[in-house]
Amino acid sequence: MGKRLQQFRSRLSLVDFKIQFIVDLLKKVNIQSKCLTNGKATKISKGVDNLSDIQLANINEYTELYLLLEQKLQSLNEEQLTWKSALNQWSIAEVLGHLVDATVVHYFRVRKVLAEPLLEIWPLYAQDEWVARSKVNAIPAKESLELFRSAAHYNGLFYKGLTDEDWSLSALNYKGERVTVHKLFENFITHTHIHLRQIDRIIGTLAAKA
Repeated sequence: MGKRLQQFRSRLSLVDFKIQFIVDLLKKVNIQSKCLTNGKATKISKGVDNLSDIQLANINEYTELYLLLEQKLQSLNEEQLTWKSALNQWSIAEVLGHLVDATVVHYFRVRKVLAEPLLEIWPLYAQDEWVARSKVNAIPAKESLELFRSAAHYNGLFYKGLTDEDWSLSALNYKGERVTVHKLFENFITHTHIHLRQIDRIIGTLAAKA
């Protein structure tokens, strides 16, 4: 009984952390939205004025990724979201949890290279261990999706404020290749689409076994 209570409290702590992270992000979104509309000569408004149509379209695609996720998840129940084809395979909820982790890491990486221009290596993370230790299947998928949405929305506002110099800042990836902020941004979109297709495959398997 004591062990179950401890596990339950641990799960609640994870949910509380994500809820608080969402609240903090929404506060930042509100602040940064005001910067975008107050007409002052801030770095953010300057960045938006200088954005090309292509850049703006790419940023909009980035912020709308959550809509694609939402569409795929809306008709699935909890059993389907947490179903695993094998112990070493991710469930849909775990894929979503990984995308949340990737968003948070992406958020951190870009701000780190902007604040520390001499950064040599992009911060790394052990994605499988993050998913496993987070016990994502115990967290409601709608909360993970909301965190993904909030982080992507805030990052989108942030990206609209970047200058050409900001986009060109770079660091080395785990392969030793130099990757710019712009390439990191593009890679995140590609990475998300890869996992959207993974979700499609899991849904297909669920349909076949129904």
